[in-house]
Amino acid sequence: ANSIVDERANQEEMALTAMAGGFNYAFLKGDPTVDPESVVGLWYRLKNLLSSAQTVLGGGYDISPDTAQTGWEFGILDKLDELRDTLEGSDADAFIMDITTKQRLEAAFRKSGLLSNTVDQVGNRFMTYGQGGPLIIPMGYKNDQTTKIITHVEADDGNTLTGGDATTIYAVKFGEPYLSGFYLNDIRAEDKGELEDGVNVRTVVDWTPGLYQIHPRAIARLVGIVAA
Repeated sequence: ANSIVDERANQEEMALTAMAGGFNYAFLKGDPTVDPESVVGLWYRLKNLLSSAQTVLGGGYDISPDTAQTGWEFGILDKLDELRDTLEGSDADAFIMDITTKQRLEAAFRKSGLLSNTVDQVGNRFMTYGQGGPLIIPMGYKNDQTTKIITHVEADDGNTLTGGDATTIYAVKFGEPYLSGFYLNDIRAEDKGELEDGVNVRTVVDWTPGLYQIHPRAIARLVGIVAA
């Protein structure tokens, strides 16, 4: 019957969703000084390991719904183009941001005629910056499914993640010889079955992914944007 639910499958799905949220958070915000076992995230790399030329300053540029900035739609496009130019070949595969910032860019793209969409190889639909341009990827939430990965309380210079009213847009070039991923072994799921208490059951999932960056201009960020 449709009303019968496999509760163990539900619990496992929620646990794996939380793991994915944890990886997404580490991809951007992973800090080895806080968690030595974490992926080293883009924010840490850009703040501590790469040239300051890979950080574009927005200076508190306001694209929020109540902005008084005249022509903000075209001003933010200038900032995005400046961000693209910091990468090798002056282009990016993706712009990564919060969903609120994505919505504001969608309005700007619509007004400027640059709103376009594409579908990836597994059927996911993405907005792009113009036809064939960088994917616009909203990062969503941490593993608690409540806290946003990219917030709107950062400092204008992007060096602290709290204490301000700004947000960040990240630009990435994927693949060799830019930003790539690796794993030490194939993902493994093992059903341990019922535990000794006779009530609980356990499934162990092992996977050891990581990130590596070869080219110093594979990633960049635009900081100091007010979108909310």
